[in-house]
Amino acid sequence: MTDLATSLKARLEASVSRITATLEVLTLNDLSDAVTDMDAVEIALAKSRSSWGELFVDVDGHPQLAPFHEEVSESFETFREAIEEGNQRITSMIDDGLADEGNEEHVQRVMEEEVLPPLDSALQEIQDLIP
Repeated sequence: MTDLATSLKARLEASVSRITATLEVLTLNDLSDAVTDMDAVEIALAKSRSSWGELFVDVDGHPQLAPFHEEVSESFETFREAIEEGNQRITSMIDDGLADEGNEEHVQRVMEEEVLPPLDSALQEIQDLIP
């Protein structure tokens, strides 16, 4: 494996770890906390995309790695879309008054069934790209 390929793999592994760490602490039964936690997920993704983007100049000179770089960039975009959809669902629940006391079980069920699966799926898509 070339130094560049090793660097790409290391950055991708670091990205997955960073994002995973934020998802592991995502609050599922409190919408106010979930909003804050989703902000942390967005920040982790932004850092990962920035780190990944820094390698573009290096990859540009290696045509064999450019498709891989593009595929990972597309997977990051898929994850960003999953975050956006999750945020919309959380906002919808807040607008519906579910941030009030007594709705924790319902909120947790919705988070587990509607918000987490797209995030987990998008993260798995990124993980599957690690050589």
